[in-house]
Amino acid sequence: MEEITKNAFRILGLSGIATQREITEAARKQRHYAALRSVTDVGITAWDLPWLGPIPRSKNDVSQAEFRLSEPESRLNERLFWFDGGEYDIGQITRENVMLTWRNLSPPEALTLHNAALLRLLAGFTLDAQFSDAERWSHAIEKWNELSLSSQYRAGFALIEKQGGFDKPARSDEVDGAIVATVEKIARRLLGSTSTECVARNVRVFAVLKQASIQQNLLTKLQEEITLTLLDDFTRMCTGIRGELLRLVIHKPGHARRNYTACRAAIKRVNQEVKPQLESIQRLAGGGSLATREAREEAAELLHVIATGLTWSDEFINALNLLETARTLASGTAKAVELDNAYEAIKDSARQQREEQEELQRAPAVMKSDQVFDVAVTTSQVVIPGMCACCFGLATEKQEVSWSWEEYSGATRCRRTISLHFPVCRACKDHQDEYYRRTSWLVILSVGASLALMLVLGYASSISTVAFVALGVAAGMAAVAVLGRHMTLSPIDDRHASRGAFVSIVERRTQAVIFRFGHPVYARMFADLNGAKVAKQSCSKPTRGTSLVSGLSARSTFGWTAVLCLVGSLILHSAIGSPETPGISRGSVRPSYSPTTPSSTWEPSTVSQAAPQETRSIVLPVRSEPDSNRLAHEALLYSLSQRIDQAKRDLSPYEARLELLEKQANELESELDRYKKRLESTKSSLDTQAKTNAYNRVVDAHNAVLGQLRTAVAAYNSCVEEYKRKMAAVNALVDQYNSLLGDDQ
Repeated sequence: MEEITKNAFRILGLSGIATQREITEAARKQRHYAALRSVTDVGITAWDLPWLGPIPRSKNDVSQAEFRLSEPESRLNERLFWFDGGEYDIGQITRENVMLTWRNLSPPEALTLHNAALLRLLAGFTLDAQFSDAERWSHAIEKWNELSLSSQYRAGFALIEKQGGFDKPARSDEVDGAIVATVEKIARRLLGSTSTECVARNVRVFAVLKQASIQQNLLTKLQEEITLTLLDDFTRMCTGIRGELLRLVIHKPGHARRNYTACRAAIKRVNQEVKPQLESIQRLAGGGSLATREAREEAAELLHVIATGLTWSDEFINALNLLETARTLASGTAKAVELDNAYEAIKDSARQQREEQEELQRAPAVMKSDQVFDVAVTTSQVVIPGMCACCFGLATEKQEVSWSWEEYSGATRCRRTISLHFPVCRACKDHQDEYYRRTSWLVILSVGASLALMLVLGYASSISTVAFVALGVAAGMAAVAVLGRHMTLSPIDDRHASRGAFVSIVERRTQAVIFRFGHPVYARMFADLNGAKVAKQSCSKPTRGTSLVSGLSARSTFGWTAVLCLVGSLILHSAIGSPETPGISRGSVRPSYSPTTPSSTWEPSTVSQAAPQETRSIVLPVRSEPDSNRLAHEALLYSLSQRIDQAKRDLSPYEARLELLEKQANELESELDRYKKRLESTKSSLDTQAKTNAYNRVVDAHNAVLGQLRTAVAAYNSCVEEYKRKMAAVNALVDQYNSLLGDDQ
């Protein structure tokens, strides 16, 4: 306690009842000794009490001590916290005396009441700074309280001032005020900091002050001051966390991961900072105080903001739990009504999410079996959930799923294609790509090894076609079995639905499109969003293990290898056993070709057809009698004619695909316009969470159609470029043909 250790009377080496002349003389000596103290110990007095610690006695310290003793208010304060003369030699007080005083609750008998009370206080600060011994502290403070109420003690203090010969003697009312304020000063010194770490100590201090019979108005005043300080700090803390969270959370779809990260950081601060501070206020002010109610309401508002952010992270269960806590904190306040409304608004979403989580816990056992889940969608607009279709985690990429069929439009036969983009995470995309990539390489290497072996065997001996093909297929099967043991897959955990295609379109009927899913929870969510039902089907799926030669993986791998080895062996045997003998005959009709090229770019609003390119015709020459050179010339012309005919046939699929893509783009553009009108009509009425979720689903569907349109446009432009390239090759052949005819003529 600095009031004792750095007391002005101790610095000057005097008792608390020293007169003005003694103070002046002691200050003069101590200033003189200050210059010599660096080389020798001088100025030591019986009032130093070295066990209290070092004494600051520089010239400046001495001057400040003398100044404090020259003013009545500060002189009274210094005297209250220092020993007077009395009959007991203060210099004989040691640390052992202090320990005995604290242990036995009684100082040496010869001490005056003032010195005894001061020694008890000094023992407490020295030996029990953490305020763990409430009984002894209560005894020490009670003695000071008795002194402050003693009229004899006040009269003695006033007599010292009167006989001290001070230039500015203290008045009697100043003496009374200083003595009465002593208990408050001691209490404030005991309370110390208002930090969370000191709250437990402050609670013990208030209990001791009550036990020491301190006046109730003083206790109430001190309690309100500390509580209000804590409440102000608590309010600033909650406001800061709330403002930071509102700045980070984006109340729009597609930002779930960012919002969840911000909310998790806010919850961590609530547990580490807000909760301990709130408990401190409750312990100091009591559960029913106004300060406690304000703090609980502030904490409830913060939890409400965090819960709102969690709803934009699709974390409805956690949001509901936070709102339950907030409702408990805000019970009996105006905030409780608002929290009840928020609780009811997300209760259904939390219940649905809880059911999904329970279903997710059961999903691994289902996904390990050969079960798939079909959903027949009858609506023209398909809504796709935003979670990964394989593991039901946060999706970061898209995967295209397509289905093509042919139908008649009037008398014209056309090909239709459905293309949708399902969300998928990077890990699921990687393990699916790995499965297809390694399976393909296993088939390629096995077929290559088989054909290489059969090539050597075919030249080494004469083998019949059946035996040659049978050996080729057997060699391919053996290669798959051997290589499959070494080409393994990375393991996947139980969260993933399948190694292969976890979403596919298996059938298109007149009134519905059937989607097949590997994940049961994702299938149910997809069905709910599109007003359909889930139907379980038994279907072999790729193995979930690391082997490429087990389960459906083995059947598909062995099957493709057998087919390719069969075809390759037939071709190889034919090439080895029957050398090709070419023959040339001249056709009677020479080709001519007039190509038409569609536009090479796609504009979403219109699809235009470019003007036909210039037609290059083949000129028919007048022939004379043939000779050997002419026969060779005509053979070359015939070869060019055949190549031109083949090139013309190669252009036909491109023309058909361009027409199909053009029609598909027009249909997608019409569907996109319908979505835009629907969004514009519902955007102004987003007053509930349910309507907001419905609006978000329409936005996702709109974006899916927009992605399909962009894919169709890209495919259209790519097809146009390929068509133009092949067209240029045809025209080059025609030019070469006409040039040869000109030379012939």
